[in-house]
Amino acid sequence: MAYDIIFFCYIRNSMDYRYTLIEKYCFDQNIRILDDYLWLKKYEILHRIVLRFTLPFQYFTTIAMWWCKLCLLILLVMYKTSGNRHFLPNYVYEIDSLINIQMHQEGYQNDYPIVHVFAHKEVHLEWFNLILSTYSKKVPIVLFEPNQQVTKFSSSNRIKFHYVVAIFKSPSDVNVARWKIKIGNMWNVHSKFIIWITGEITQQQINHKTDISQGINISNYFKKRHSLTLAVGLIENLFKDYWSAGAANVILVVFNNTRQGFDTINYNPFVPMANQQRGQVCVVENNEPLFPDKFINLYGYPITVSMFHKPPYVQLTDNHTGIIAGEDVEFINSLRKRMNFTLVLKSDASTAANYGIILPNGESVGLIGDLLLNRSDMLGNSRYLDTILNRKLDFLYPYDSGTYYAVVPRRPTGLNHQVIGQHWFSGNTVMCLLPFPILTLYLYLRNERNPILVSWNLVLYQRFLRIGPQNHDRIIRFTWIVFALLITCGFESRLIKILTSPSESNEISILEDLVESNLTLMVGDKMFEPINDSTVLLMKKLAKKTKTNLNFSICSERLLNRGDVACASDKLSALLTLTTFSSVKSNYQALLMKEELGNFWKTYVVKYDLPYLTRFDILLRRLIESGIKVRASKNSTNLIETLLRKKETNSSPDTIKIRHLSYAFGMCFAGLCMSLLVFLREIYTERQTRKDSHEARTRNNLFPYASFKSATYLLFNKLQVINDSADIGFSEFCAASQRNVLTKPQSSATNVITPRLYLAGLRHKLLHRA
Repeated sequence: MAYDIIFFCYIRNSMDYRYTLIEKYCFDQNIRILDDYLWLKKYEILHRIVLRFTLPFQYFTTIAMWWCKLCLLILLVMYKTSGNRHFLPNYVYEIDSLINIQMHQEGYQNDYPIVHVFAHKEVHLEWFNLILSTYSKKVPIVLFEPNQQVTKFSSSNRIKFHYVVAIFKSPSDVNVARWKIKIGNMWNVHSKFIIWITGEITQQQINHKTDISQGINISNYFKKRHSLTLAVGLIENLFKDYWSAGAANVILVVFNNTRQGFDTINYNPFVPMANQQRGQVCVVENNEPLFPDKFINLYGYPITVSMFHKPPYVQLTDNHTGIIAGEDVEFINSLRKRMNFTLVLKSDASTAANYGIILPNGESVGLIGDLLLNRSDMLGNSRYLDTILNRKLDFLYPYDSGTYYAVVPRRPTGLNHQVIGQHWFSGNTVMCLLPFPILTLYLYLRNERNPILVSWNLVLYQRFLRIGPQNHDRIIRFTWIVFALLITCGFESRLIKILTSPSESNEISILEDLVESNLTLMVGDKMFEPINDSTVLLMKKLAKKTKTNLNFSICSERLLNRGDVACASDKLSALLTLTTFSSVKSNYQALLMKEELGNFWKTYVVKYDLPYLTRFDILLRRLIESGIKVRASKNSTNLIETLLRKKETNSSPDTIKIRHLSYAFGMCFAGLCMSLLVFLREIYTERQTRKDSHEARTRNNLFPYASFKSATYLLFNKLQVINDSADIGFSEFCAASQRNVLTKPQSSATNVITPRLYLAGLRHKLLHRA
C-alpha cells in the first residue's frame, strides 16, 4: 500500500505563489484536487481579511492557523487513500527490464512490429494495465479481443500473427486448443509467444491440473535451482500443449513468490531425456537469448518423409525401404545431416506416377495425399508450384525454375537422295583410302606389272594375281588383303544402311508443327492452364487438342505402342523416356521438341503449419547458393545422356569416322610390322648363307687332296653318264633307222634321220642330264 503526501510550505507575503505551487505539484503527480483543497484556499483568503483586524493577536493566530492546516492535511490524505487502490511500484522496474530485453534481442526498435495482446478475464486490472502500458510505450500493440475492463480496442488485418503476448492469472486458464480455434487462420506456428502468469498457484490448483507426485524433479530441468512455487510438471504440460499445436517459440514469464519477482522459462522439445523422453525445461538467464533457434540441432528427432520412386530424381531400393540416389535424395540427405534429424521413410511399391489416394470427399490426388491426410510431415519428391497453390499445404520457397517439353513420335516419309553424298564422301573416307596409293607405290618399286590395276583388283576383289616367293612379301600382301576386306566391308554395310533406312522423317520440333500434326497433346496437372489462358493464337489452337493426363507413364506407353500422342514433361523425364524408347523395340521412334511448352517453378511441399519450414527455407537457400542444384542436375543429365548414347538407334546414319575402322588400321599396322621383321630375317639368312659358302671355298683351297678327290669323283660321274647316254643313243638310233626303213619310201629324203641329226639330239639329251 502506498500513500501520496503533499507538503505545504508557508511563505510569508507569498500566498498566491504557494497555492500555485500546490496546484502544479498535484497536476504533475496526477493527484486530483479535492473540494477540501479549494475550501482551504477560500479559508486562506478569509484569514487574510481577518488578520488585518487581529494584528495584536498575530502569533496566536499563526499557531492556530498551522494547527488547522495540519488537521485539514490529515483529512485530505485520509480521503486520498480511502479507496481500494492497489499500486505495484515494486514490479514496475522488473517488468520494464524484462520487456526491454525482449525488445533488444528481437530487434523491435528497428522493425516496429505489431504485438498482439491477449488477456484472460481473470487477470487483475492492475497487472493488465501495467504490462499493457509498458509494451505500448515501446511498440505498437493490438488487443486481440475486448477485455471486461477495457471496452475500446483495435483490430488487425494481418494474415498471420508474428508476436503474441498473452496474460493469464494461472496456467489452468491456458487452453491452447481452444485458443488456436479462436484465433483461426491467423494462428502462426512460427510466431513468438510470450505468456505472462501473474497469479500465485496454490496446492489445490496443482492437484487439480496435475498430480505433484508425478511431476519431474526440478533439479533435472533447471540450470539454476530457483525455489519456484509453480510445479515443473505443470509447466512441462503447458509447453507440450503448445508444441502439439506446432508452436516451439514459447516462453513463460512466471511470478516467483519466493523472491517476489518474475522468472523467464524456456522449453526445448528435441533434447533427449531419461526414459526415452524428450523435452528440457530451463530458466533463461539475463545474458541468454529468449528465443534461441531450436531447429539447428534436432538431436535425432524423427521426421516422416514420403518419397516415391521417380528416376532420375528419386531412386529407391528394390523393397522401397531405402533411398539410393537422385537429385531430390541429395536435398533430403543434406537437410537431414545439417539439422540432425532421423529420416522416417514412407514409401510404396507404386511409382510416383501411379501412386494415388482418395480423400474423404471422394477426390483423387497423387503424392500430396499423404500430407493432406497427415500421414507424413514432408514430401521428398519435388513438385510443381502450381499444383499445390490451392491446397491447405505449406511449401518451401521455389528453388528452381524450369521448362517442360513434349516428347513426340518420329514417323518416316521417304529416302533422302543426298544422304549418300553427305555421309559417304568426306574427309574420313579420303583418310581410309589413302593407304591404297601407298600400296601402288610399293608395287611400282618392286617392278610389279600394272601396279594401278593390281591395287584396284585388291580394292574390288581383295586378292593379288601373283605373290612372290619371299616370306615378307607374302605377309605384306596378306595384310593388305585383310585390310582391304575390312575397309570395303565397313563401307558396304554403311551404304546398305543408308539405302535401306529412312533418313528423312517428319520431325516435330516447334509448336507450329505440333499444331498442324494429328497428335493429341497429353499434359500433366496444372500444365493445361498456362496453355489455355495464353493470349497467343498458336497456344489457343494447341489448347483445343490438349487433354489432361496425370499419369505420364501411361502416356509414354501409348506413344510407344500407337504413336498418336505427344507427352509433356520436364527435360530430364523426357530424356529418360527416350532411353526407354531406345531400349525397347518399337515401331515408333521418339524425339524431344526443340521449342518448350511452358515454364514452371519447382519446390518441396510440407504439411500445413510445419514448425521446421523456416529452417528448411534457410538451409535450402544455402544449398542452392553452394551449387548443389547444379551438381545434382548435371549428374542426372550426364547419366541419362550416357544411357541414351549407349542405346541410341537413330534412323539417320552418321558419317564413318576413323574410330569406326580403327581395328582395320590396327591389323594393317601389325601385318606391316610382321613383314618388316620377316624381311630383316631374310636379309640376315641370305648373308649367313653367303658367309657359309665363302668359308666352304676357303676350306677347299686349304685341303688340295680333298679337292682332287672330289674333282675325280665328279669326272667319273660325268663319264659314266656319257657312257650310259651313248648306249641309250645307239639303241634308239638303230630302232629309229629300222622304223624309217619299214614305214617310209626311199624317195622321201626329208624324213630320213641322218647321223648328224641324231648326234645333235643326243648332245641335247646329254646336256640336259648333265
